[in-house]
Amino acid sequence: MNEIVDMSLQLVKTRAETDDVKLINSVGEDAPVILADALRINQILVNLLFNAVKFSEAGGSVSVESGYADDGAVLLWITDTGIGMDPTDIAKALEKFGQAERGDLAQSGEGTGLGLPLAKGLVEAHGGSLNIDSQAGVGTTVTVSFPKERAVNSNRL
Repeated sequence: MNEIVDMSLQLVKTRAETDDVKLINSVGEDAPVILADALRINQILVNLLFNAVKFSEAGGSVSVESGYADDGAVLLWITDTGIGMDPTDIAKALEKFGQAERGDLAQSGEGTGLGLPLAKGLVEAHGGSLNIDSQAGVGTTVTVSFPKERAVNSNRL
């Protein structure tokens, strides 16, 4: 997991620097290892990280963390200090070609509205789930969960 997170962060680094958004990698060497398609996991992370950076204001931050759920599932958290969403926006953002209303923000209309639905579909193709916890004006945390059967090095199993 740590190698894929590093690679994904490198792919969004330029955008983060341009937007003055700090990237924080809290995934260490002891990160979970999962049986998965590395290219698809990278796609998931790049989509989620790009959205987090895009909807964070200058001086904000985006962090990635990993760990295990109580049941042994492998978890990834992508957290930002961005503009956040209300429940209606979350539902709309998870629809293909759906984009939440952004008012006067420069991010309005940017993108195709496929990033979150694609990430969600790829997570589900690995037997996992993608959940969004967000508050308008505060930020967003996306939790990606992969089933414990995909974990290789879990001491919690």
